[in-house]
Amino acid sequence: MTALVPGNGRGDEPVRRPSPRVLGLLLLVLLATPAISMGLIARSAALTVGPGVIFQPSLSWATLSFASTQTFSTITVDETGVTFDAVRIGVQKFPAGTPRASLTITAWSPLTTVVDATVLRFTGDSPAGSSLYFGLSNVLPAREYVLQVDGAESARRFSDGGGNVLFVASNWSIHDLHVLLGPRSGLPGPGPLAADFVFSPANPAVDETISFDASVAGGTPPYSATWDFADGGTATGLSATHAYSVVGTYSVTLYVADGGAQTKTIAKSLTVGSAPPPPSPLAADFAFSPSNARAGDPVAFAASGSGGTPPYAFSWDFGDGGTASGMFANHVFSAEGTYTVTLSVTDAASGLDIVARSVQVQRAPVVGNVTAAFEAVVNGFTVTFIDRSVSGVGAAIVRWLWVFGDDTSSAEARANHTYQVAGFFATFTVLLYAYDAEGNVGSTSRDVTLTNGPLLYGTIGGILVAVAVPIGVLWWLRRRRKRPE
Repeated sequence: MTALVPGNGRGDEPVRRPSPRVLGLLLLVLLATPAISMGLIARSAALTVGPGVIFQPSLSWATLSFASTQTFSTITVDETGVTFDAVRIGVQKFPAGTPRASLTITAWSPLTTVVDATVLRFTGDSPAGSSLYFGLSNVLPAREYVLQVDGAESARRFSDGGGNVLFVASNWSIHDLHVLLGPRSGLPGPGPLAADFVFSPANPAVDETISFDASVAGGTPPYSATWDFADGGTATGLSATHAYSVVGTYSVTLYVADGGAQTKTIAKSLTVGSAPPPPSPLAADFAFSPSNARAGDPVAFAASGSGGTPPYAFSWDFGDGGTASGMFANHVFSAEGTYTVTLSVTDAASGLDIVARSVQVQRAPVVGNVTAAFEAVVNGFTVTFIDRSVSGVGAAIVRWLWVFGDDTSSAEARANHTYQVAGFFATFTVLLYAYDAEGNVGSTSRDVTLTNGPLLYGTIGGILVAVAVPIGVLWWLRRRRKRPE
């Protein structure tokens, strides 16, 4: 007996309901009154629960709260529900898992005896397409309860002799659920038989195995199920598998019967496409950096896979006893030499491809084994730099880098550089890096000060002329005054 709540208007497909065996167990779990005190919250004369209090049974995948303040003497939380004083509300969301359903109780009068009065009302928010099972325990026994969804009647249920009643909301999203006390009395009878089924994959290919799963509710258990796959194939049972050998669209029919002679027939179309072409052969490859690796420095490896059947798994053998797994790996070779690095790639279909490459590792440089030195010969604004560096291991100096201190540089062994000197004097810090044939390096720096002779001497000469002319005129005037009449 189910109440089917309309979806959210977005074309949600019906969700798969639990099997009858699961439903039977669910009834026991949802309607059983807790017999242990491990979930006891409080036992007092007056316990006030405000809107901010949220109850979260561990296996219900739902939360409960009140929209207004309520007062209770006892509250007990168990795995699938909460008992407020003597009345328990059980709730469970399917499929199990997050996000949880959220129930906010706006009206709570579970023991009312007034016909058409509110027993329970709540607004709920649950993922679209989910199913919500909720029930009350220790309400009036053998009485009719009516479920309204968004103001429209959805289901009528009779509580059993213990005052337990269960409702189901399927293909649920956001709704207002309202339980009222009905006018009738009596024990619950079998509800209408309901059935549905799903299949996977949704777009099968020729010769691909398809799984069919039926869900049945209501009626009188046990249930029997028969499948007609529309190609001459049949099967029995709530679950079945089938493969089609010809491309086409088939109408799969499920026939369900219960123990009370009720029957239900469900038919759905299924389109079978051509088998996909076989995958291309699995191919492995990798790259590494730097290409001129040195002992003691990390080398980065990056693998790639193509063809075959993804996903891929990657395994590395670095040729020195080291191994790694994963698409990317870093490795440090401790000694110079030539190493054979091997990459093995496997795919989901157990395919295997192996690629190997040689990695040349050079000896690690010994920093400081080169004593860098140089001589600077100044000729006006042009300076000749002469390397005087010496290798500590007796190797030849084979590479130079001069940094002239004016945003220019040179890689010559004997470098000539002309500076621009704007003022009288200018000082430049010159830096030399010297490398020997073994890869060792040393560095040194020194300041070079240059004089702008033309500017300096011209300025001094101008000053001297400017001073000498007035002095000469004064001397001449003074001599003239002393001359006799």
